[in-house]
Amino acid sequence: MERISFGIVGGGWRTEFFIRIARALPNRFEVAGVAIRNGERRESFKQAWGCPVFANPDQLLDTCAPRFVVTSVSWDCNPGLVKDLVARGIPVLSETPPAPGIHDLNELYSYVQDHDGKVQVAEQFHLQPEHAARLQVIRLGLLGSVTEAEISCGHGYHGISLVRRSLGSGLERPVVSARTFLSPVIKGPDRAGPPLEESVANATRLHVWFDYGDRLGVLDFMAFPLHSPTDEQYFNWVRNHRVLIRG
Repeated sequence: MERISFGIVGGGWRTEFFIRIARALPNRFEVAGVAIRNGERRESFKQAWGCPVFANPDQLLDTCAPRFVVTSVSWDCNPGLVKDLVARGIPVLSETPPAPGIHDLNELYSYVQDHDGKVQVAEQFHLQPEHAARLQVIRLGLLGSVTEAEISCGHGYHGISLVRRSLGSGLERPVVSARTFLSPVIKGPDRAGPPLEESVANATRLHVWFDYGDRLGVLDFMAFPLHSPTDEQYFNWVRNHRVLIRG
């Protein structure tokens, strides 16, 4: 099997996941290079991962010939970057989300279509083994008609994707109601690891109802925005993920 060479733009936490994938499957993937604009971050990334690092996407593409490029940058930067890559005929794997709002998303979609671009959005939650197994049970009809899905295992668009797939709602438009409220939580681990001391902070809880008339979706997640002092439900030791599907 031919090894697939790909590039990455961005040097954040998510970029490291793609590097680890390539290292875990060296017979299938190779990182051609990573483009990072911040000089300090560029040097530290190179030392940490030992892969070719460039100052910008143009240098990456002029030096290497990746089969596709992963864009792992901020919401605001991503649409322009995707357009630049599409204009050069480079297939793109967009690390979610591709754009910060509906207007930007529609504009980006039109641009990609007009330029015959190849862009895949990396919405991966539904492919994780436990979620994929649940969705297969639903597709096989083993629960009958699913009428309710309560999802508490992914924030924002990730959670909404699981709600829609669980209910089979596609692009139907539900009546949406939502609220947030604060609750004190002992700080748990974050991306850097376990906390160094015990402390309590207010976590923001988000509750959203998606009412389709004959079906109900509920999204429940702790701590918004991302990277809050409590660093969310993803890392918390006691606030586990919960999924309830009723049919």
